[in-house]
Amino acid sequence: TGHDEVGPEIGASDVLRSATFTSDSLGTIHAVIEIEEATRSPKHTLYYAYAKRKLVSYNPSPVYEWTWDTAPVAIPNSSGASGKYDLRQPSIACDSNDRVHLACRQVVTDGNSHIIYTTKLPSETNFIDLPPFTLDPKDWGDDRWSKVNKTTTVPYESAENTASSTNHAVRDCDAPKVCLIGDNTPLVFFRGGIDAGSGTFGDRHNDAIYANIGRNDTGAFDPSGRYRFDPAKAIHVVGIHNADQFPTTNVIYYDAVIDENDRAFVTVIKDNDGRS
Repeated sequence: TGHDEVGPEIGASDVLRSATFTSDSLGTIHAVIEIEEATRSPKHTLYYAYAKRKLVSYNPSPVYEWTWDTAPVAIPNSSGASGKYDLRQPSIACDSNDRVHLACRQVVTDGNSHIIYTTKLPSETNFIDLPPFTLDPKDWGDDRWSKVNKTTTVPYESAENTASSTNHAVRDCDAPKVCLIGDNTPLVFFRGGIDAGSGTFGDRHNDAIYANIGRNDTGAFDPSGRYRFDPAKAIHVVGIHNADQFPTTNVIYYDAVIDENDRAFVTVIKDNDGRS
């Protein structure tokens, strides 16, 4: 870590996998960095870092600089004896009350991946500790971290993705993106599909885009209020086709934004020829 180096010092066998940035009302830049560490199990860890804005000149107009001198800190993983979480693909956004919203992918070995979420309040120096380890975060008793997606128990199931319902389920998901509604309420998009290891349908071959809206029990404008998600509220946005109602769009990339009228726009790139 140095003047303009973002992230922790890593070993020769470690890999920087991804990073996401946002800024608050004071000009502070917040970052969450994903590091794959060779000596750690599981190998993927998220680090939080920030750089405060400094005024360096008034003439002829204000000039600012940002330095990353404060050492990044690992987002506290589970302290339980049953294991730790493998966290990847972070996405963050800062709202009008300077809360930082984080969504990321929880990877489970020989199991389904999940999208999880938490809020960092302005008074906190880091994101809060993850709850004790569990394979499915729907079992968490502490809703300061919450699960975003709903998981189905079968490779694909039409009843879990009917167009008339609002609780759509997937077997595996990745690529979360946090957007804000009305400058405060988080809306998390993610890519989801049937079983990632399905021999019938291919590895991540049939995917769709889903979304879920966060909830704050104390009100969107309470700066001390945290958001949480109800997995049963997840809904597909792009990619559910035909009578079987499972993902067939083959989404390989997507992006999503919310405009000043709180309308969401989602664009996807499809691969009709399949992919390995």
